[in-house]
Order: sequence, then structure tokens, then C-alpha cells
Amino acid sequence: MIKFLRQTGALLLAAFLVLPLGARAAQNGQTSFPDVAGSWCAQAVEDMALRGVLSGYRDGSFRPGGKVTRGEAAKMMGAAVDALPYTLPQDGKGSFDDIGSHWACRSIRQLIVEGIIQTQDYGGSFGPNQSVSRIEMIRMLMRMLGFSPSSQSVGSKFTDLNGLNATDRYYCEKAAQIGLVQGYADGSFRPDAPLTRGQAAALLQRALPQTYLPLEGLPSYEEANTVPQIDEFVPVVSGSLAAGQSQYQGKPLQICRYTLRDANAAAVKEGLSRYFQALNLQRYSQVGAESETGASAYLFSDLQGSQSIFVTLRQKDPETGLPSLTVGLFESSQAAQSYQSFSKALGAETISSSHGLSPAEFLLYADAKGVSRLTEVYDLSLLPAGASIQFTDRLLAAGYAPQGETQLAGASAQVYAKGETSVAVSALDGFWAVMLIQNGAD
Repeated sequence: MIKFLRQTGALLLAAFLVLPLGARAAQNGQTSFPDVAGSWCAQAVEDMALRGVLSGYRDGSFRPGGKVTRGEAAKMMGAAVDALPYTLPQDGKGSFDDIGSHWACRSIRQLIVEGIIQTQDYGGSFGPNQSVSRIEMIRMLMRMLGFSPSSQSVGSKFTDLNGLNATDRYYCEKAAQIGLVQGYADGSFRPDAPLTRGQAAALLQRALPQTYLPLEGLPSYEEANTVPQIDEFVPVVSGSLAAGQSQYQGKPLQICRYTLRDANAAAVKEGLSRYFQALNLQRYSQVGAESETGASAYLFSDLQGSQSIFVTLRQKDPETGLPSLTVGLFESSQAAQSYQSFSKALGAETISSSHGLSPAEFLLYADAKGVSRLTEVYDLSLLPAGASIQFTDRLLAAGYAPQGETQLAGASAQVYAKGETSVAVSALDGFWAVMLIQNGAD
């Protein structure tokens, strides 16, 4: 097996970002709903419909200007939660006295348990058939995304929020800051205005991660101690699977090898990119990569546990003489221990701990001065709206202060410092990186 070392000259693994299915279907304003074609919300409606978050009416219409009831909003939000690539806490409590026989009862109760609907906002009755307001939908979306009211001032661009309580003002202002909502041309937010179906589609599309990567029909992703089915993503020669068990570093190793027709085929490269994204959704992060003549190898680890997966692509396998793809699963806590040290040194809650989503990569990176830095790299297409802003909010809450800009992997990065620890945060080519800089080095 190739020894996994991260070459110091590159921080990010080039990846084929997957265009959302809805975006493909709604190009040029094309949509399957005749009453939405050409409208401002056409792409959002089609995207959310194809992802199972929204649906139309039996007559084939969507009715984008129609009002959304609270029950319908709960159904939409429940479907959005199911589409997330991470899990939400299950610590909400309470109920309502008017939802027991309502068709949206199950969704409403799900959202209460997840803290997205909070009973104190409504009292004893939810009113599932009443129109939902814009502020009600914003509350639910911001809670789904993990934002909590903060004493830090966000700054408002809206003219009509003074009548709201501090929590609702925070949600509106933060929603605008992360690009979730834009408001109206006259500078108003109109928090009490009824939400329309077109507006709901746009809000949900902006809140959900960009990449839509369905994992249905892949049972190995639901089981522990199994090798994920890479042949569901990469074209392999039928019947070529060779599977077995061995040992690695004295521990059990499960291994599968597939024969490929062409290791350089575009379908193989795109399939590997999608497979790596699937690993990210299952909390595996890339912790190493190396290429040599005729072979490329990648190592992934569960940073919250002990499982590791390696993927090796060979132009000519030493045993068969044919192109091959090898996937192995083994137990190793080394990467998890490094990540725990990183999180402890950082002293601020990260995206992975709040949403159950690991970074796309967690690497030891050598900067321009040759100094090794621990670095998280997130795939922005898999993150919820405003994730980077949420993270910088946590840095500020943990006592970090902005220190100006620097360069991180050739891109501009904002530096935050607390004592002898600094953090550089940068977005680059569809990725978002967080580099830990200790001992006051710059």
C-alpha cells in the first residue's frame, strides 16, 4: 500500500463539483410547472421539486403566488431536514393541542423535537391551517442552520424590524447577511407578510447545500464496519470484484479490488469525485494523498472515530496487469487524535461538532515558510448556507479578534487571533479552509 504523505505544494484536491439536478433541469428557465416557467423562482421551484422538498398540485401547477400554511411550511421544512447531509440535535420538547389529527402532524412534531419549531412562539395552539409569515419561516430556517441568537450586533439594512424582539431581529439580519433573504426594493423586510410558495422555494434552495448527492440504494453506507460500494459510482468490469480480509498495522483490513476498462476515463474521475463527496457525507475526511507514476492513493478517516478508508487507482495492477481500483477499510485512531488536538487548540465550536459533518479534508499543510499547519478544508457545496459566517461568529464568541488579511494557498485569508493562537480563514475554488497557526507565527 502506498505510504500516505501530503505533498506540501498543494492544499486542495481538485474535484469535479456536481451540478445540482434541479439546476440541470431548470436551465434557461425551463420547468415542468407551466405556471412557473420564466418566473424569478423557476429554478428554485424545479430544484426543490426534484429534490423532494416541494411538490405541485394535481393539475400540474405550482401556484408560486399562493400562500403557504403553517402545516405546509412544516412539511417543507421536514423534507428539507431529511435532505441535509448532517443530523440535527434531538433535544426539543413540547407539543400543541391542535395538531393531533392534522395531516402535517408528523412533520410538526419532528420539527419540535429538532428545535426548529419552538412551542413558546405559538403558545398552546399551532394553527396549522393559518398562513405562515415570513418571520416564522426565517426562524425555522435559521434554527435548522444552527444559528443561535447572539448579543453581537449584526447591523440591519431593513427599515421595519424595530417592532420585533431581539431574537427575531437577529434572525432577519443574519439571514440577510448570509444571503438567505434579500428583502424588498423599498428597504423593508415585511416580517409579518404571508409567505408565498415561490418565496418558500427560493429560501429553501438558498439554505440547503448546493450538491444533491442521493445515497438511496447504497446499503453499505448505513452499516458499520463495511467497505462502501465504490462500484455504484465508478464503472468497473462486471464480475471483476476481488474481496478479502487481511491485516494492516496488526488490525483487521477489509479490502475490495475492481478491474477498470480505462483508469484515465472521465467517468472514473467524475465517479471518484462523487464517491469522495459520499465519504464526506458519511463523516470521512481526506487526511492524505500521494501520486506516483501509474498510481494515485487517497486516505480518508472518520475524525470522530477510528475507521479509515484508503482508495488506490492504478494504471496497471501488479497482480492482474490491468487498470484497477482498490478500496480498503481498517481501524486507526491517529487522524482522530490529531483532529481532537486541533479542535482543542482552536477552542471554538466547528461545523463538524455542530452539524455532524466532517471537513472534506483535514491535513497537515506546509506553508510558504515550510512551517506545518493543521488545516480543515470544507467543500462549500456540501455545507449549509452561511457556514463560514457561522464559524467566524464562533471565533469571535470564543475571544478571537480580527487581525487583518494574509495569504492562504494563494488566496486572501482573514486572520483571527487570541493570545498565542491565530486562525486563517479563506475561501478558494469552491472550498473553505481553516488553518490553525500557533505560537503567534504569521
